[in-house]
Amino acid sequence: MGCKMNGRQREKTDSFRVQDDGGNKSYMYEYTTFTDHRPIAGPGQRAAGGKSYELENGSHVNITKDGIFVEVVNGRVWRRVGEC
Repeated sequence: MGCKMNGRQREKTDSFRVQDDGGNKSYMYEYTTFTDHRPIAGPGQRAAGGKSYELENGSHVNITKDGIFVEVVNGRVWRRVGEC
């Protein structure tokens, strides 16, 4: 059965506190890209795709396989911290 792609949407799916090695704290936002598919027959479907991360100031961040966040522009390292 074929599917017709109807659209993509990027949504904020999580937020949490992070701290850099200098003690600066910030919020990290996780975004997920969702793709809507409308099959030729049957109900529409929504699939979650890739995730991306941004600091509260809008800086883009990559995540390592160890769960450490690295700011793209300057290489600053951020780690998840508990809520206070």
